[in-house]
Amino acid sequence: MRLAFAVVVVGLTGAIAGSVVANRTGNSSRALDWRDLTPEIGPLGEFGQPTTHVFRRERYYVRYVSERLGAALPAGFPQRMVVLVAAGPRSTPAYRIDVVRVTEERNAVVVSLRERTPPATDPTPSGLVFPYRAISIPWSAKPVTIDWLGRP
Repeated sequence: MRLAFAVVVVGLTGAIAGSVVANRTGNSSRALDWRDLTPEIGPLGEFGQPTTHVFRRERYYVRYVSERLGAALPAGFPQRMVVLVAAGPRSTPAYRIDVVRVTEERNAVVVSLRERTPPATDPTPSGLVFPYRAISIPWSAKPVTIDWLGRP
């Protein structure tokens, strides 16, 4: 009986140790589905500086968007949450923020973005704009990290 108990304890200890090592050394990530809400929300007020908001509750999302005169359409709460990222003021409406990917890492949800800067020859007339992107992603208690690709 003692031998059987010892074998079970050793087996469980090995399994737990293997799991801990795999979680610490593994760089596993999985892609998350996301939906762009930006066109549905429409233009929002000014963002005087780069801004990031993560809305895990619908009432905060609705209040924030409504106060900025946008249309807070359903985003899939409570199974989903909204991530809103603004680049700050820009000089022409030709600036864009593109979502490259959204992944769930071991310790965070990572939203990878790229700001598209218009070429110098772009014919778009100048005018102060505040580009942003709002996306709906599966709900998570993990912190959300924004990764601006191409920025130092």
